[in-house]
Amino acid sequence: MLPPDFILPHGATPQSPMPEYIPEPGDTGIVVDADFYKWTPLPYAFRFCRPRIVMNGQEVPDTSWGTNFVPLAPGLYHVRVSTVPNWFIAWNFIPTGAPGQEIGFADAMIPVRHGHRTRTCYQASLSRIYAGALGPEPREHFPGRHLLLVAHGAFGLLLAVLVGMSLYKVLFG
Repeated sequence: MLPPDFILPHGATPQSPMPEYIPEPGDTGIVVDADFYKWTPLPYAFRFCRPRIVMNGQEVPDTSWGTNFVPLAPGLYHVRVSTVPNWFIAWNFIPTGAPGQEIGFADAMIPVRHGHRTRTCYQASLSRIYAGALGPEPREHFPGRHLLLVAHGAFGLLLAVLVGMSLYKVLFG
């Protein structure tokens, strides 16, 4: 049974099968590979944020982008990962509404076996209106990527129109 505050991935229902996590030999625990989309208009913006990892309601200290290993006893863990922007980034680059307000929540139920580590991949959302992605393997596209592509296309079109109008005025003006 899922915890009451569990966030289901897009298109999933409580009856949907859980993703299959394949434990690999190593220290007992969970490895969270946290990543963000490197091709945003301001790629350094996410570097000043950090992922927040919560396991069974307990926050994991000192998390960062990249690989985070959390030693745990064998069992089934409710893992929630989100992105916490700092005050400057929150007000200027990522439309979160308030500093410290987390974005890109993603949940998973992850099994841990003795003598094995279970790897999971978190991908931060590119917008606060989309959930993040957490699963055994990274998704092909980051959550909210299509919204970013539409914004880039609209900006490119506007730039092309402005350049065209300027050229028209210079040449025929």
